[in-house]
Parts: sequence; structure tokens; C-alpha cells
Amino acid sequence: MNLQYNDPEIRESDPADAEKPCPFSANTSLFSEIDKENPNLFKGGLPLRNEPPAAYYERIYYEKRTLDRLADKKLSGSSGFVSALLILLIALIYGTVFLVNFNLYLLNDSAYSLLNWIFSLVQYLVFFPILFIVAKINLKTKIPEFFTKPKVGAGYIIRWTIISMAAVYVVSFLFSIFFAIVEAMGFYVNNSSGITPQSIPEYIIYMLVVVICAPLFEEILFRGYIMTSLTKYGQWFAVITSGILFGLFHLNHQQMFYAAAFGIILGFVDIKAQSILPSIFAHFCVNSFSFISSTVNSFISAEDGSGISGSPAALLINGLLNVFIITVIIAGIVLGIFEIIVNRSEFRLLKDDCNIGFRHLTAYLANPITVIFLIFSALLIILNSFVPF
Repeated sequence: MNLQYNDPEIRESDPADAEKPCPFSANTSLFSEIDKENPNLFKGGLPLRNEPPAAYYERIYYEKRTLDRLADKKLSGSSGFVSALLILLIALIYGTVFLVNFNLYLLNDSAYSLLNWIFSLVQYLVFFPILFIVAKINLKTKIPEFFTKPKVGAGYIIRWTIISMAAVYVVSFLFSIFFAIVEAMGFYVNNSSGITPQSIPEYIIYMLVVVICAPLFEEILFRGYIMTSLTKYGQWFAVITSGILFGLFHLNHQQMFYAAAFGIILGFVDIKAQSILPSIFAHFCVNSFSFISSTVNSFISAEDGSGISGSPAALLINGLLNVFIITVIIAGIVLGIFEIIVNRSEFRLLKDDCNIGFRHLTAYLANPITVIFLIFSALLIILNSFVPF
């Protein structure tokens, strides 16, 4: 019989190669998992006894297509679970924010500001653990499994921490120019960075939230549960997808783009290290400098008149902060080029179980819950970007 299939691997195959193992190996983790559920599929990838070459290729084609459909179904299910987790977290946060704002609008600014920062701490200490419990039950993975000893050295972690910090500053700068152009065209762009702490207790809570809770809890969720749940569909697919979701999770244009780039780099490093400790360290470094610079600038330009804005000391401090950022950017670019040229083989992750392509993307987006999450996130980002509050 003549084969009429469009699959290039089948169309270009020579029947004389029938004695060779099937190119779609049954030894990969995904195929092995599906094989257990479907024992009649994929028995070793070799021709059966007295099986003609044409029949062999036809059987392999249909078995692969069946495996693809099963993989797509599993990927869509994982997509829905991940999206449901993020929708639950966003709903908890925004629902509580609405209740807090509705009940506290009569309070003075200082009381509202303090309670707002207390709530920010609560969302990490209460809402994130709720998601971790749900994820643990569904994924059968315990949090300590993410905290294994890194398989890479300290130098590798420091090098990629600098690269990731440089990526944050460069992407943030580029998109700040873009939104400045948008604003110059007459469109309002909300550039508010949120409520600024106004007292020592608020700064203490602010430090706990930004420097400690965010790096720890966000890395457990995104580089831990979310990325791990997607790695069986391809490691680069998991890295890129979890990074983009990390960017969308911030729900504002000031952070969304650089957070996505940051998340992709952190995911790559964690895959290499087989641990989330490197990403926690890099996240800690980025957020620590953000906390230091925002705190210093807040004290320099204090609205109560106690600031030192315009003084030589203020100029010196701002100069040192800018020198640090420029130094990190230059070092990060140099190290990034070094990695690309000298250590380019390091970018090869473990062989993916499925090829990443348009079919993978459509399978991931096939789940209605994921579509709802993406629409919901886009609306909130637009609202936070172009509506004054």
C-alpha cells in the first residue's frame, strides 16, 4: 500500500530503514506514562513479526498521532489547572482589596497606608499557602522537593544572577521609553508604583513583603509548582510558559514585561540547577536593590519637608545608585555575550519529550479556563495602565 501522509518523518522515510528503531522513542517520560495507561500502544517501536515496511510506518504514524492527541489532552488539562490556581490567587487578592477599600475609605491616609501594607503581607502568608496546599494535592509534589542542592556551582549562580538583573533593568528601561512615547501621543498612562510607606512600621512590612516573602513564595509557585507541572511537555516550553505567566501575574505594565524576561531566565537556571534556590537568590537580589533604592529615594524626597532633595548628599546617593545599575547592566551584557559565545552548549536543556511548536501552543490554549485567565489578565493590565486611580 502507498502512504499518503503529510508527516515529513514518514513521507521522507525509506522502507529499507524499517529495521531501525522508530524515531518516536517509547523511552521518554511522557510516552512511558501514556504507555502505562494504554498498554496496546507503542510496543518498543520495532516492526512486528513479518510486518511489511509500509504497514510498519502506517502503524507508527497512527500510534504517534494517538500519542500526540493524548499529550495535547494532558497539556490542556495542566493548562487549566495552572490557570485555575492563578485565577484563585488573583480573586483572593482583588476580592480582599475591594473589601478593604470599601470598608476603609473613611480612614485617614496613614491608617489606610499601614493596613494596605499589612494586607500585602497577609496575601503571602495566607493566600499563597492555600495555593500550595491545592497544588500539593493535585501534583503530588511537596515543597521540600524544590529545595534540593543546586547541581551548579556558586559562580554559575552569581553569573546568571547578574545577567538576570541586567535583563530586568534593560527591559524596564526600554518599555518605560515605549510608554513615555504613548503618553506623549496624548494617551494617559498610569505610572503610579503603588502606595509609598509613610512610617517605620510600614517600611518594616514593606521589607518583609518585597525582600523575603515575594522571592520565596513566588518562586515556589512559579518555578516550583507551575514550571514543574509543565516540564514533561518540554523543558523550554515550561520555562517560557511559566515566565510569561509570571509576567502576567503582576497585572501592570510597569512590571509585566521585565518580570516575564526575568522569569524566563530564572526558569532556565533552575532547570540547569535542578533546584529553585538559584532563582530565590536572584529574586532576592533584584528585590533587595529595589527596596533599597525606593526607600532611599523616598527619604530624599520626603513630602513633609525633612528630605534632602537637591542637596550634595542626595546627588551623591543618586549617583551611586545609578553607577550600580549601569555597572550591573554592562556586566550582565558582557556575561550574557560570554554565555552565548563560549558556553552556548549550556542552553541545550534536556531533550524535550514533545517538540515545541504551534501545536503545543494551541493545545495549551485549548482549555477554557486558560482563555478566561488570559482575557481577565489583559483586562486588568489595561485597567491598571490607562485608568487613573
